[in-house]
Amino acid sequence: VYIMPPYIIDQDDIKQIFTVLQESVEAATLEPSPEGCHQGDPAAQVALP
Repeated sequence: VYIMPPYIIDQDDIKQIFTVLQESVEAATLEPSPEGCHQGDPAAQVALP
Protein backbone atom coordinates (compact mmCIF):
# COMPACT_ATOMS: atom_id res chain seq x y z
CA VAL A 1 0.00 0.00 0.00
CA TYR A 2 1.40 3.36 -1.04
CA ILE A 3 0.82 6.13 1.48
CA MET A 4 0.68 9.65 0.12
CA PRO A 5 2.92 12.21 1.81
CA PRO A 6 1.09 14.67 4.06
CA TYR A 7 1.58 17.44 1.52
CA ILE A 8 2.22 17.67 -2.20
CA ILE A 9 3.87 20.79 -3.61
CA ASP A 10 2.96 21.54 -7.19
CA GLN A 11 3.78 24.51 -9.39
CA ASP A 12 0.76 26.50 -8.18
CA ASP A 13 1.78 26.02 -4.56
CA ILE A 14 5.31 27.20 -5.36
CA LYS A 15 3.91 30.31 -7.06
CA GLN A 16 1.71 31.01 -4.04
CA ILE A 17 4.62 30.57 -1.63
CA PHE A 18 6.80 32.97 -3.61
CA THR A 19 3.93 35.46 -3.79
CA VAL A 20 3.44 35.36 -0.02
CA LEU A 21 7.17 35.72 0.59
CA GLN A 22 7.39 38.65 -1.82
CA GLU A 23 4.44 40.38 -0.18
CA SER A 24 5.98 39.83 3.26
CA VAL A 25 9.28 41.36 2.16
CA GLU A 26 7.52 44.31 0.57
CA ALA A 27 5.37 44.84 3.67
CA ALA A 28 8.47 44.84 5.88
CA THR A 29 10.65 47.07 3.70
CA LEU A 30 8.38 49.51 1.87
CA GLU A 31 6.44 52.40 3.31
CA PRO A 32 2.91 51.38 4.34
CA SER A 33 0.29 51.95 1.67
CA PRO A 34 -3.50 51.51 1.68
CA GLU A 35 -3.10 48.67 -0.82
CA GLY A 36 -0.44 46.89 1.23
CA CYS A 37 -2.02 47.09 4.68
CA HIS A 38 -4.97 44.81 4.03
CA GLN A 39 -3.20 41.91 5.75
CA GLY A 40 -2.41 43.98 8.85
CA ASP A 41 0.79 42.20 9.87
CA PRO A 42 1.80 43.78 13.23
CA ALA A 43 5.37 42.49 12.99
CA ALA A 44 5.87 44.15 9.61
CA GLN A 45 4.41 47.42 10.87
CA VAL A 46 6.62 47.41 13.97
CA ALA A 47 9.70 46.77 11.81
CA LEU A 48 9.07 49.96 9.84
CA PRO A 49 11.12 53.00 10.86
